[in-house]
Amino acid sequence: MGFQWSWKELHRIWGWYSDDLTGSFVEKVYIPARPDRAAGFIKNEWAIRLSGRSQTHCLIFRLRPQEIILDCRSGKGPSAAAGASRSGFDLFLDKILPGLKVTKLSHFPNERVLALELQSSPHPLILYLVLIPAQPEAALIEKLSDGSHRVIARSKMSEELEDFKLPTPQSEVALQKTVPLREDILSDRRTYERHIRSAQDCEEVESYLAGLLKIENQILKKLKSSCDLTKTQALRARAEPNYALFGDYLKSVVHEFPSGLREYTSPVIVENWETGEPVKIPVDLQLSPVEQVQKFYWLAKRKEKRMREGDDRSADLELKIEAREERVRKLKALSIENLRASADREKIRSEIEKLTESQGSKPGHFSSKELLNFAEFPGKRFASKEGLTILVGRNSKENLELTTRLARGNDLWLHVKGRPGAHTVIILRERKNASLETLLDAAMLTIFYSGGKEWGKTDVDYTFRKYVKRIKNSTEVSYTQNKTLSVTIDQKRLNELLGQDSQS
Repeated sequence: MGFQWSWKELHRIWGWYSDDLTGSFVEKVYIPARPDRAAGFIKNEWAIRLSGRSQTHCLIFRLRPQEIILDCRSGKGPSAAAGASRSGFDLFLDKILPGLKVTKLSHFPNERVLALELQSSPHPLILYLVLIPAQPEAALIEKLSDGSHRVIARSKMSEELEDFKLPTPQSEVALQKTVPLREDILSDRRTYERHIRSAQDCEEVESYLAGLLKIENQILKKLKSSCDLTKTQALRARAEPNYALFGDYLKSVVHEFPSGLREYTSPVIVENWETGEPVKIPVDLQLSPVEQVQKFYWLAKRKEKRMREGDDRSADLELKIEAREERVRKLKALSIENLRASADREKIRSEIEKLTESQGSKPGHFSSKELLNFAEFPGKRFASKEGLTILVGRNSKENLELTTRLARGNDLWLHVKGRPGAHTVIILRERKNASLETLLDAAMLTIFYSGGKEWGKTDVDYTFRKYVKRIKNSTEVSYTQNKTLSVTIDQKRLNELLGQDSQS
């Protein structure tokens, strides 16, 4: 949400900043952090930190088509964006400008071109900001002794340096045209800064909400797809033959094959006990009748397990879908509220935090792909008091998916010492470690989902995921570099954690 400014308005703003910046020295040039943006920064936005004898100021300028921002703040300004991809232009500025003194803030007559003049040896430098809405750009120019200029850097890296041209002076007819000056916004510096900060804050909330809605809709789409697939698999399992009945029928006549009373061919025909009609039982002739009976019973158990797991999984996914749809509705309502009532954004931010803190769906915390994988993970998910995501696998399939696919090398991995059981992962990503409180939360969940609620004091090992290796041709893992926690389950604390699952 940038602004389009007339040259009169830009010259007035630049004049306000002149007293603050003239005589100060450049400290650094960097890309400012924008935590509410998915990327953590805004492309083509830069900040110059300058320090004088008594004060430090930060000049921020954004050069995007139809999205121009010019702001000067007291103090050091926003921090630098840690993960920002820096261009050759701002890297060059950060190399050349630090230590140089600002001698003058000037502007190009009757044009939307501002200049930051710097004292340099052997020739002075000028940073031009061309704030034409359709084609904004910045260029660093060296002013030579003969009065000519040499372009040494420009923000449009894809274009040649020599192609940069300052606007030509306007004709008398053009100068006679009325140039707008919005006194309601630009009556004084404080009014202007209040207006522009409010607009930037509104932009940040809208961007944050848009990022969240995008992620939530992606997760919702993936959950619905997984739910449909799970239901289809359960229906296929139900459509399989009644293997248990086949086993019963074949078992009733299995004694007839060795004696020669019945020939063992496929299909084996047996009389239906209720209707008397013939029942054809397909058999594998490479198996003996007894082995075939055992296989039918095994297939019956597999069918039952597939149907049960499919029903449980689809029911779980439907609950997750319902929760996500409710969250999307609330986020959309907050988006509308933000547009209507821009003054109360702190309340809106608080509501956003409540909606996302236990779901790990904040842009910037994880990539969209990671969030989709977390949402699709069939195991359990919780959040510690410090906001870290805890994932728990409840069986060998979920354990392997969690440990080998979702967890990364510097995430913390937990397992009950010396017993088979749940794998638990604390997602750390950029953090170096988790607090003791988070470790205790994860340890209690590990014991609970390993069936150890009544075990009393139990040892739980933890280590970084990079020290966990899958044993070849096995569903088990081995681990090293571990430490051990001795934990007794605190029922109140466990109930609070389990309550998250019922709400998600």
